[in-house]
Amino acid sequence: MTPARQVATDHTMSFIEPLLTGGVKSILEVGCGNGDLAVALQQKGHQITGLDSSEEAIETAKQAGLKAAICKGFLDFTSSPDRLFDHLLFTRSIHHIQPLSWVLKKAKSLLKQGGLIVIEDFSYETMDQSTMNWAAALWNFLQMRETLTDESKDFYLEGPALEQWHLHYHKEHAITSGAEITKLVSENFKVESKEVCPYLYRYFLKAVGEKIPQEEVQKILDLEVEAISTSRITAVGLRLVARHEALPS
Repeated sequence: MTPARQVATDHTMSFIEPLLTGGVKSILEVGCGNGDLAVALQQKGHQITGLDSSEEAIETAKQAGLKAAICKGFLDFTSSPDRLFDHLLFTRSIHHIQPLSWVLKKAKSLLKQGGLIVIEDFSYETMDQSTMNWAAALWNFLQMRETLTDESKDFYLEGPALEQWHLHYHKEHAITSGAEITKLVSENFKVESKEVCPYLYRYFLKAVGEKIPQEEVQKILDLEVEAISTSRITAVGLRLVARHEALPS
């Protein structure tokens, strides 16, 4: 695993691992990608099934050692009634799957009563000008230091960046906003926690050269954490934990 992927995986694990108490858990990760998180959870002893619509990603996950990796869209995935999951993880994937009401209905059908739906995603609509300026400045600085690869110019740092960001996510890709995700999850599950978190570092990590030391890669995440804690930027990352219980009518 590259240093960049290790930093990203460790950050997500720090969120998910405290939720996995009480022994081995059966887990479905929706949008497992190349399997970094799923394999890490498998190594902890959990029974993890990785789901992704990309054949290439699933093949990579299998090569990384993921025992149960399935290439299929979430709404097409089926499981027998006697094989329900303790937890469903949506790792930066739920904003892509629509309609969201169907997604959450499907999630309920796959979860044990009392099971958790765990979401790590982002609220693209909360991006503001000061946050975009910070990201652009850091991007340019890292390029000058040759931390980022030559071909790593990202779309939202060209032209009117903030306008381009919102156009890209709202109109061109029509992804689900963080506010809508939160609203519909709250209507279908008992929300136990909601928090904002760093997210922009993931764009940087995708562009970091493979030979950059892990300590230097970690500093990119640390810079975003610091900027959020000092209110210099808005945290666009979103984390939700909700339980499958009977909601009051």
